[in-house]
Amino acid sequence: MKINSISNFNYSQKLNKNITGHTHFSNTFYTNPLSFGNDSFKKNDNTFDETAKLRKRYEQINQERMKKVYDSSLESQEELMRENERTLREYKKINEILDKSNKHNYSRDVEIMLKFLKAIDNIEKNKGFNRISGYEEIKEKLKEEFILSSIMKDRTSQGADVPNAVLFYGPSNNGKTAFAQALAEQSLSNIVTIIGGEDDAMEMIKNAAQKALKNYNESPDKKRTIIVLNEAELLTNKYSTDLDEFKDFIKNCSDKYKCTLFLTSNTPLLIDKEILAQISFKVPVEPADRKTCKEIIVDNFNTANIKPEGNIDNLVNAFFVDPEKIYSNGDIVHILKTTLLRKTNPQIVDFIRTIKKYDKTSISAEDINNFEEDKKALAE
Repeated sequence: MKINSISNFNYSQKLNKNITGHTHFSNTFYTNPLSFGNDSFKKNDNTFDETAKLRKRYEQINQERMKKVYDSSLESQEELMRENERTLREYKKINEILDKSNKHNYSRDVEIMLKFLKAIDNIEKNKGFNRISGYEEIKEKLKEEFILSSIMKDRTSQGADVPNAVLFYGPSNNGKTAFAQALAEQSLSNIVTIIGGEDDAMEMIKNAAQKALKNYNESPDKKRTIIVLNEAELLTNKYSTDLDEFKDFIKNCSDKYKCTLFLTSNTPLLIDKEILAQISFKVPVEPADRKTCKEIIVDNFNTANIKPEGNIDNLVNAFFVDPEKIYSNGDIVHILKTTLLRKTNPQIVDFIRTIKKYDKTSISAEDINNFEEDKKALAE
């Protein structure tokens, strides 16, 4: 399924806001009517043993989640419910792929997916989605529709229609490039980064594509390449001398060169309309809301191995008290690091003081207005 905007994604199941006990939650995984390989035994006599490995993976995930739910807050239970729904969708996605495997390739496809899933489950702390705080809905949608349905499926006997391009757009200093690189790492792909304003950017893209094809053909895992093109509008606007060549390249780069372009842009509507029309995933990277802001703070505190005295929610609120100041993710991290440099054992109040002294944020009200207009235009 191709989509125009990740931001339009809604969960298929609504959260039960009145969770009165743990039995309803803990049974959710098992009440979903999913099973691997509806036609499995017609395909392979060993199917049950093979798919049992996959079922075991999800049973272990659910058991670990059930341990967390007891004696937890309502907020924690709701988050665990959301995790449960995401796991069920992943389970269903893998089941759909396996049901299309024939008897000659079934065993191999199971092993390929087990290997892939194990690898993405064990990505290092500072790699992939692990290094992006918050934005869970976007990360899960990209995992389901890009990583599992495209990249992982492409490694099986079935192959897949992998997108030619993905667009990350939004205000500056908000982590678009980091998000693009994180998705590339999470998909277990090779990564090449190019700046659209480079004089030889198009030549660099073509060279990277040739190398991508060579690496794919030589890789036993069919490892693809992601070419991250930062400031994409500089290469793809209507005045670019390389525009026609880029248009021709993006039409079939996934199939021809086994690579996908990840475009990042502060001003996506400057990108040629024909190019935008070919992009399956358009990902708006918005400034952090309160939940994401808190996750950024907690992750940075954990990295610095500190637990400042005071109420962390007061610190979160300090970033939203002045509606005229819109803090980018980069601003939030900069404020945290600045405080840590000034204070050996900072308290929450010290971080709040730094916020009050922070004169100019990276994002203006005009930037937000432009961003909202971009989202509307790209969703059409």
